[in-house]
Amino acid sequence: MSDEIAIGVDGGGSRTTAVAAARDGRLLAVAIGGGINYNNIGMDEARRRLKGVVDELLKTCGAEAFRFLSVGMSALDGPATAGTLKEFAGEAFPASKLIMDSDTNAALYAATLGRKGTIVICGTGSMVQSADALGNVRVGGGWGVLAGDAGSGHKIAVDALRAATAAWDGIAAPTALCEEVLAFFGADEPRSLIEKIYGPGMDASMLARFSPRVEKCATTGDTTAIALIERNMDELAKIAAATAFAAEGQIFWLYGGVFENSKFMRNIFAAALAKQAPGSSTRVLGVSPAVGAMLYGFKMRGELNSAVEEAVNATYKEVFGK
Repeated sequence: MSDEIAIGVDGGGSRTTAVAAARDGRLLAVAIGGGINYNNIGMDEARRRLKGVVDELLKTCGAEAFRFLSVGMSALDGPATAGTLKEFAGEAFPASKLIMDSDTNAALYAATLGRKGTIVICGTGSMVQSADALGNVRVGGGWGVLAGDAGSGHKIAVDALRAATAAWDGIAAPTALCEEVLAFFGADEPRSLIEKIYGPGMDASMLARFSPRVEKCATTGDTTAIALIERNMDELAKIAAATAFAAEGQIFWLYGGVFENSKFMRNIFAAALAKQAPGSSTRVLGVSPAVGAMLYGFKMRGELNSAVEEAVNATYKEVFGK
């Protein structure tokens, strides 16, 4: 099968999912790896991680090379420039076979196959993308961990850390977040937390893993945790409604670890969105964005047709197990 597989990649901040397909669209195998957002971990590490996933797929499929590698990249908010493609490819990938766009584009394509719609991604980071019937695209949020990413696991974790330190400094009300922060980061007392959160290996994806503890505090009635989650979801809902071409009465597709793993978070977001976009509804994306990236790759090469789409649908459950 040398040089016959196509590869689609959903490259998030915490996890990368890649899928291989035959020339006719039949899905063959899936591989999982660490996040490849090069804004968080650097270009070299992101490339190394992606190469490991790609090599695993090639080995599993008995292929020596790939026809194309289509990557939905969380570090991007649109198609990669020629310079970015060349830099990311390095010596690991042939740049001529590399297609790179945002991970929101891959997720939206998985939901709509290029038709109109809006996707809201909320994982380590957050971002919104909307497309109209003419193929025009709008992007909202996605400014990265330093500038925002409302509602994301990272932003919720950072806000929780700030709430805890404010309580320890005596300028905010006591909160259950204080105990959870110390336990999660393995700190004996508040001041020893500093070396933990600024120590080696504490990147955005690691910090985002604290967000479920914030949800735990909220569901048990901690008012500080509830307020910061509601504030984050309200801001993300405003971004989603402002980005959508037609917000009222439409479906907003949801994807990312925060939404996928928490009905609590989804419900708070949906309630906030209903105020911004009356008559709207939310639906969790049921197809891996890696498949969206792969189909987008077929499209960019002029090879996408109904037969390919049907082959993907026929083999999806077998390969992904759901």
